[in-house]
Amino acid sequence: MPANNQVKVKYKVKVDPAVVPGKFALEGKFSYTENKKIKRVEAPKWNITVEK
Repeated sequence: MPANNQVKVKYKVKVDPAVVPGKFALEGKFSYTENKKIKRVEAPKWNITVEK
């Protein structure tokens, strides 16, 4: 993402009831427009824990 801008991202995660609890890596990609061109970046990986 542009270095001079700050972006706040909020995830809402729904876990399938069949998922076994444990630790997982949450990954993602973001797209934005800069000078009328689409740019894509990968989000940092976040470690999450799924509990029941």
